[in-house]
Amino acid sequence: AARLALEFGSPQQIARALASATIGAAVLGRHDRADRLMAATRRAADAAATPVSTWYAELAQTAKVFVLDNDFVRALESATRLEHEWYRAGRGPGWETDVALHFALSSLQMLGRYGEMAERATAQIQLAKRKGDLFQDVTLRVRFAMRHVIADRPDTARADVLDALASWLPGKDTFGNQRAWGLWSRIRIALYTNAFGTLESELGE
Repeated sequence: AARLALEFGSPQQIARALASATIGAAVLGRHDRADRLMAATRRAADAAATPVSTWYAELAQTAKVFVLDNDFVRALESATRLEHEWYRAGRGPGWETDVALHFALSSLQMLGRYGEMAERATAQIQLAKRKGDLFQDVTLRVRFAMRHVIADRPDTARADVLDALASWLPGKDTFGNQRAWGLWSRIRIALYTNAFGTLESELGE
């Protein structure tokens, strides 16, 4: 997408594509690449000189602040502000708001603000179910299963993750974000309950 935008797109389209690429580089832990892409994103946003282009650059910066700097206070403030700005401008939900929401929830979790994380994640899961948004429903359930663990309900957490993954396509032969987050949560549940034998058995299947 970034290559196509650079060749055929407007500065705003380039800023959007490079912002996504910056987020990807940050998540992979590629500091130098993320820095270069972030600088290119800001150049494109400056060239476009539109509020939405600046918004994309700020979203990419939020990813760097969270993933690479581990500054969860700044990440929470930025992600929350960006999500509000997006909707205030009259735009509907999309991958942009999904990313902002996930960084906000993840920041709350990393800051130990578990009650807030659980309350908001649960509300968003319920909203996704009402809308028939399987992507958001599954992603939030597997990513934030710790909302059950903090209430000392590890069995509920484990069952919720497994149920969410059972409804997810593609199947077991693929390993995308949802299955990675599901494994991440199941390992933490196993740590909480000291039940690694059960996890090993499930993974062996």
